[in-house]
Amino acid sequence: MVTASPVTMLLLFKEGKGVMSYRYRKYYPQCKEIDCNGKASQKRCPTIPLKKNGIPKACGTWVVELRDSNGKWTQESLEHSNKTEAQEQFQILMGKRADGVLRLKRKGIPTLKDYCNTYLQHVKATIRESSYLSHERTARTISKHSIGDYKLTDINTFKIEKFRIERLQSGIRESSTNADIAILRLVLGMAKKEGIIRNNPVEDVKRLKESEPDKRVLTDAEIQLLLRELTGRDRVIVLLSLFTGLRLGDCLALRWESIDLQKSVIALTVSKTDKNLTIPIDDYMASVLVDYKTSQGNNTGDALFYEVVTHKVGVRESVHFTRLFRKLGIANFSFHCLRHTHATLLSQTSNLVIASEMLGHSTASMTMHYVHVDSKEKRDAIGRLSDRILCSDKTIILHQKSAIHST
Repeated sequence: MVTASPVTMLLLFKEGKGVMSYRYRKYYPQCKEIDCNGKASQKRCPTIPLKKNGIPKACGTWVVELRDSNGKWTQESLEHSNKTEAQEQFQILMGKRADGVLRLKRKGIPTLKDYCNTYLQHVKATIRESSYLSHERTARTISKHSIGDYKLTDINTFKIEKFRIERLQSGIRESSTNADIAILRLVLGMAKKEGIIRNNPVEDVKRLKESEPDKRVLTDAEIQLLLRELTGRDRVIVLLSLFTGLRLGDCLALRWESIDLQKSVIALTVSKTDKNLTIPIDDYMASVLVDYKTSQGNNTGDALFYEVVTHKVGVRESVHFTRLFRKLGIANFSFHCLRHTHATLLSQTSNLVIASEMLGHSTASMTMHYVHVDSKEKRDAIGRLSDRILCSDKTIILHQKSAIHST
């Protein structure tokens, strides 16, 4: 049983046939030890802690209520520990009322940490595995930070800026911090749509300027080193990216049904963009693939390397190739740098339009919408690229194809 203090704030408005209103007020619990009738007592209350001056701390909780057209009051918010919280919730309800939303049934304002879990459950079935893992990583980061302990209604621009600054001070790169803030924007955006918060504070946070990452490109000597030293599946995967510009995930997910060795083309759907891409390959790359298929015998199905490429597989292979390059003396070089190398060499041996189409890139230039590049031009470009990689003397290294069988 509880009693209530006089109404602190009351707002009336017309709704249909009756008069409805919102209010926030303070409720006091009835104590068995002290007969206070729900009013603040000057006596020592055994259930309420004392202040430093010996006076009992204020008891009771604040709530926001709605009175319907029948005159019945119902609680519209979780109990608040102080008047300020109740006022803030009251203002949220008023804002929703102004936007045409009358009732906001809620069981309480969750913390950011708890709501991140709700958000993850909501988006898990709608985004790719790699994207979901990025969202999950940000949720873990928020859970470990003090910002995760705040209620959604208490999150503001200042707290977000503090979170961002501390991330940067801990050595996290600007790009990773921007990614975290972008996901936080989505989390709070969902909270806004659900009516839990009125405004998304991340909308007032400007994106950090990111330092330009080093786009490492192989030198001619390093290309020859790879051609000379790599063997087995590592050689095939590296040459696939070097000759076609495919990302690691797309190389690992390749299937023989996507490769037409007679026509010397690879047709696939790019995992990152879901864009269909057809890439011609020259005789050298085709022979590398033929030799690899022969070396596998009956030990493989339709997949060249993996039946299913999960995010975990991609990370493991990426680390493997970075270490492999370092072991060969090619420092500060990741697998994705092979794509940069391909793009650089291709642009040197063809025009930008051909390079953009073969890499599967989109462009802001309207010219791209009117330019058509036929297969002959693409094939000629691949031939020139192959000559550039092999230093125009294929006969010197063609015998190195046999290295495919060395595993």
